[in-house]
Amino acid sequence: MNIGLDIHGVINNNPKYFRRVAKEIREDNGSVFIITGKPIDKYLLRELHHCGFRRIYDELVSIQDELENMGYRSLYLDSHGRNHYDELAWDSFKANYCREHDIDLHIDDTLRYLKYFETPCGHYNNGNLTLFPYNDILAMEFSTEYIDNMVKTTSII
Repeated sequence: MNIGLDIHGVINNNPKYFRRVAKEIREDNGSVFIITGKPIDKYLLRELHHCGFRRIYDELVSIQDELENMGYRSLYLDSHGRNHYDELAWDSFKANYCREHDIDLHIDDTLRYLKYFETPCGHYNNGNLTLFPYNDILAMEFSTEYIDNMVKTTSII
């Protein structure tokens, strides 16, 4: 199995659990892809190290770095100094990356990304992991009805 994991809101919210998941996947000859919005720099690597993810992933991918490599430019800086890019390119990046790299499951805390996935994905929020097969995501709207119709929620705290 190949899995994609977000750092901020997922790994950093429950590093012990996701470290165990990553180790087990790699022990079973799977791959762990960490896909984040932040640029890859010493601060991000330090954060991963702090979460115990020093050598238990196969690829580290930055949406920001990859979009810039593809020719996208930042549209503006927000009040925190973060770059903002074309919304569709940003929001669909993780889904496209997972499809192109045969990732079987991606776990993220950002709901708006999930509608772009063609493979199973999970939403992690406050210790709960909700898994979605592709067809169920397309059938739902991102609203309170969407939250009420989640396919499967499992507490992993």
